[in-house]
Amino acid sequence: MIHFIDYTILKLIHEFALMTGNRFTPFIRFISYLCDSHALFPIVWISIILICIKKTRKVGTAMLIAILINFLFTNLGLKIIVGRLRPYQSGNVDYYNWWKYVGGLAMREYSFPSGHVSTTMAAMGAVFFYTNKKYSWLAFLLVILMGFSRNYLVVHYPTDVLGGAIIGFISALIARILINRYYNLYISDNYIEQK
Repeated sequence: MIHFIDYTILKLIHEFALMTGNRFTPFIRFISYLCDSHALFPIVWISIILICIKKTRKVGTAMLIAILINFLFTNLGLKIIVGRLRPYQSGNVDYYNWWKYVGGLAMREYSFPSGHVSTTMAAMGAVFFYTNKKYSWLAFLLVILMGFSRNYLVVHYPTDVLGGAIIGFISALIARILINRYYNLYISDNYIEQK
């Protein structure tokens, strides 16, 4: 059943690529690039820049901690334990042809869960928790775009994307708990002592 769902969703996305004549591929690759290790993780650099600005220090710190927790769960844990091959490596000719059609982007690590999606969700989850809720939900649009990009490029199954989103959100929650405890224990105490 899971294979059928994965196949059906990837087929629909491939039909979108065919319908649009591959015109969206450069944009899709740019979205994917935001969490690319070859690009030294632009999303990590964004969090570091936010840490350097006093007004955004808390959200930047939350992003960076969530990303690090996610890296432990995803790259050093689940990817190795599950060891799932990527769609284009699975032996399914359709997946391989779809992957070639959108540029044949090769990846080294295993497929489950999606590291790009989990990293994006970890960072955007932190943004959601520490910024104005009226607008902060918009951060999740980047997670949706990232998930779509990974399926469009046929480097992940939809279930990899879903797994990545769940792990990323859990990482953001853990980061939130840690940061809130730190601020409650140390920042509040220092403020009281200074008074």
